[in-house]
Order: sequence, then structure tokens, then C-alpha cells
Amino acid sequence: MNKNDGGDAFPQPVAIEPSGDILYTVNSGLTLRDYFAGQTLAGLMSDAETLSVFHGKEEKIAPAAYEIADAMIAEREK
Repeated sequence: MNKNDGGDAFPQPVAIEPSGDILYTVNSGLTLRDYFAGQTLAGLMSDAETLSVFHGKEEKIAPAAYEIADAMIAEREK
């Protein structure tokens, strides 16, 4: 099952329909999920207490950031 990635984080309009609807490029790069995970990771890495919890378990930091990103995307959909 694919995770909801939230779509493009920073879509770039390529054209605007007469109705005002914006058409986006097919691939704008970073997804909203990646953006949320990156922001979460930056926050986690800036806190000394959190760093001490993950010390020696660095491979668990990225999955934790993505779990938080997934929760953020789920919360937006409510």
C-alpha cells in the first residue's frame, strides 16, 4: 500500500485556466511528506535532549521523522 505523500510541496503553475484553476507540472520534485519529514528532522536534530535519545540509534531518526510527517498529513485530511 502506498503512503499518502501529500502531493507536491511547492507546485509551480504552468498555466491558469480561464476558470482560474491552476495546472501544475507533473513532477515538481519534493513531496509534502518529504518536506514535513525534513522539517521534523531539523527540529529533532536541533534539540540536545532528542539527540541524546537517538545517540547510537541514528538509523531510527529518519523513520521517526516520516512517521511524524505521515501523522501531519493524516491530520490535514480531517
